Amino acid sequence: MTTVEPLGYATASACFLFLALLAMTSRHSRRLKFTFIAATLLSSIWAGAVTHRALFDSPAILVQLLEPLRDLAWFGFLFVVLAFAFQPNERTSLRLRKVFGWIAAFTAGLLFLTIYRHTGGAASAALTEVNLYAGHVLMSVGVLVLLEQLCRNSPPELRRGIKYLCMASAACLPSTSFSTRTPCCSGRSRLSCGMRADLSTPS
Repeated sequence: MTTVEPLGYATASACFLFLALLAMTSRHSRRLKFTFIAATLLSSIWAGAVTHRALFDSPAILVQLLEPLRDLAWFGFLFVVLAFAFQPNERTSLRLRKVFGWIAAFTAGLLFLTIYRHTGGAASAALTEVNLYAGHVLMSVGVLVLLEQLCRNSPPELRRGIKYLCMASAACLPSTSFSTRTPCCSGRSRLSCGMRADLSTPS
């Protein structure tokens, strides 16, 4: 990883931490506030872990465990925003909770695969690597789908503010997921090039 990239992740970590502290002073809905604080804190910890790994070559497992948890937290926040914007009935709310439950189960599967990969599981390294790669890509696509639904179902008076939220989320989450997995990498740039390099050598 180049010297600029750790600085970028460290800055991101500080910014997410600032957002979390700022949200703690807000007077919004408790559920909206809690999910946003959880998402920003996990994002801050994840970016800090990436910075630490870049500088000190620490084991990759912490970064790879934090990333699905970070994505799940942002899913939870976006689901809450969707519920506030759409004002669904009880039946639709139940469907949203079921979908989030499936996403949480999928995240648990990614965490299990990550732990299994780093503890030297008997399955092929290439197989677990491909599964993890595909799983994180699906998480990124899921964020984009949820953002599209949020934009489509938000009332006109809220659409302008939600538009900027969607643009920021679309730029942040899927871009980091794909930028940290570019398969063309070598040498010390393993981390910035992605999990494909990180997973090739269990910690």
